[in-house]
Amino acid sequence: MTHNTVKVSLIVLSGLVLLLAGGSACAQDDTGAPPAVPLNYLIDTPTAGLLERGEMGFDSRIYGDGGVLFTFQVGVFQAFNMGVSYGGTGIVGQGEVNWNRQPEVHLRYRLLNESFIWPAVNIGYSSQGYGRHYEDRYQFKARGFYGVTSKNFLLAGRSIIGFHAGINYNNNEVDDDSGPNYWFGYHHALNQDLMLVLEYDCALRDKYVLQQLADEPVMELHRRDRGYLNGALRWTFAKKLSLIFHFKDLLGNQENLENFEREIRIQYVETL
Repeated sequence: MTHNTVKVSLIVLSGLVLLLAGGSACAQDDTGAPPAVPLNYLIDTPTAGLLERGEMGFDSRIYGDGGVLFTFQVGVFQAFNMGVSYGGTGIVGQGEVNWNRQPEVHLRYRLLNESFIWPAVNIGYSSQGYGRHYEDRYQFKARGFYGVTSKNFLLAGRSIIGFHAGINYNNNEVDDDSGPNYWFGYHHALNQDLMLVLEYDCALRDKYVLQQLADEPVMELHRRDRGYLNGALRWTFAKKLSLIFHFKDLLGNQENLENFEREIRIQYVETL
């Protein structure tokens, strides 16, 4: 881990500790989100949230180059969710549609339920990365196998804040090295409608992307070893429907991009 990555990680962790000191523990639900639309993901990283048994989750993410990613997940058992996702670029707008190489899978299992003292703990697997799909990987790599923990606190008796931390190992999208990666996250449910979300992905195994453009040579897109700091504003404007605005790579980790990336995500949950 480089000096810059360590510095950013310490800043994020210090902020979490300060916020943690101002809250008291609560276990109203596993993520502090409105129960009808659970917070199963921060932006790109998972939480220890789950769909209840019999619930179905529909998710559409609109991103750069006219890209759209569709995800369907279901609560098979009380402690087990599974899902599938598929998408591509060029779906919105004009030009040729470039579909991703294959549908991707999502599996998650609850090891420990959240209590007043203990956080919720999940293990899972996700082969779905985010952003554009290149020759052998996504722009933002998938989690692969992961474990994640989430804990919520009641802040000043009015709003709920949550802290999340995870570790993952991606066995499919391997660059020039392999090993574990880590991420940290925070959300603040201001009320039943609005939520602020932050995540920091250390991106330890994310050295470069090989970009193949039509009639042009292969180009390496290097990273700056800053990790990915992402933010989001989530608006639950109907009981089971949320609209989420993503702001990604706020630290400018991707050398080829001048500005941070913007995405729109729509989530809907229904009960069988």
